[in-house]
Amino acid sequence: MSPVASVLAVDDEPRMRSALRCLVEATWRSAIVDEAESGEAAVARVQELEPDVVLMDVRMPGVGGIAATETIKRIRPETLVLLVSSTHPDELPRAARECHADAILWKSRLRPQALNEVWARHAKRTDSC
Repeated sequence: MSPVASVLAVDDEPRMRSALRCLVEATWRSAIVDEAESGEAAVARVQELEPDVVLMDVRMPGVGGIAATETIKRIRPETLVLLVSSTHPDELPRAARECHADAILWKSRLRPQALNEVWARHAKRTDSC
C-alpha cells in the first residue's frame, strides 16, 4: 500500500501538470492525483480534498506558489507542501525558504526517489511527535 493517498499537482502549464501526475503515479502507484492551475485554485482544492501532498509550482500568474503555500500551511499544516521550480532552489527569493514549504525541489531533479526521500523525512517527523 502506498504511504501517500492523495496528491495535488499545481502548475499553470498543462504539460507540467501532466508530467507531475506521471511522476506521482510512478512514485506512489495507488495515490489519487488531482490538479490545479493556479495558487487560488490550489488553496480551494486543498480545503476540499485535504491532500497528503501538494506539488506547488513557485511562479504562476495571480497568487503564486509561495503565497499559496503560506495559506495552505496555515489552514492545513499537516499537508506536505513541496515547492517545485525550474529555477535552482539557491536562486529563488528568500520568501521561498520562509513560506513554510516542507521542501523545495528543482524541476530538473524531480524523480520518484526525491519524492520518496522527502516523504520519509516527513513521516519520521510526524511519527516522533
